[in-house]
Amino acid sequence: MLASLDEIRRIGKALLKEVLLRRKGVFLGFNTNIDAVIYLESEHKLLNELFSKCPENIGSIPEYISSVEDLIVGILSSICSGKAMELIIISDDVERFIEKSVINPDYRVGGPPGIVGNVLARLGLNVIVHVPSRSSRQIKTLDKRIKVIEGSKIVNIKEREGDRDLIHWIFEYKRGFSIKCPGFIITAPRENRFIATYDDLNTKLYIEKDYLDSVDIIGDHVSHALISGHHLLTPRVNYKKAIETSVKFMMGLKDCNVTVSYTHLRAHETSLHLVCRLLLE
Repeated sequence: MLASLDEIRRIGKALLKEVLLRRKGVFLGFNTNIDAVIYLESEHKLLNELFSKCPENIGSIPEYISSVEDLIVGILSSICSGKAMELIIISDDVERFIEKSVINPDYRVGGPPGIVGNVLARLGLNVIVHVPSRSSRQIKTLDKRIKVIEGSKIVNIKEREGDRDLIHWIFEYKRGFSIKCPGFIITAPRENRFIATYDDLNTKLYIEKDYLDSVDIIGDHVSHALISGHHLLTPRVNYKKAIETSVKFMMGLKDCNVTVSYTHLRAHETSLHLVCRLLLE
């Protein structure tokens, strides 16, 4: 008798778990953050506040978001082209504007370390994750079985007082979504998203000192490491030093016989392509 689809899934999950449990553990770094998904078609207050004074023309895409006007241009450019875009917010005022104007954001874990960490922790694997900011909102997005490094010790993740939210605002729109501006209408040719990233740690590939000082401890408890976050680097920071620090950390893991893999190895639209070349070297 043929097995049912549910039975196949159950068997497949059991086999996957068995394979994973044979591994010693996994380290995941570096860019854990909060994703706040905003569905533009239902955010009427935000749309009214953003586009009540729509520009007469879109203009060129800014390098960074330093004003609400930059945010407007970024969103309109993405909708007009139907292309995914991401810009870094460098103004606290813009972050406060979004936070105040958005009615119903969908907060979830962001960044490969947090996303993959949740999945592996739920499968029962020992997981150590680099979480640069452990705010209350960030902790709510993460599985409580995830481990972090504190003072050269591996401990269960918990909220850390004084840490603030690192939010990547994801403005999603569907095909056919329209914005009416003075003299013209912009309609999305396809479904996509615009991301406004408010994150002053992951955008400089920040690695906590406790982790840098505990490479040997991490290496003793994991057999594999999955690394991401280099794509967020921009020319605003000393990206060469940041990459050198991350490479030194990864080489330390390799010296402990940890298998290190990379993901999301893509230069940010505003980054120098040198970032990827330096990393690959």
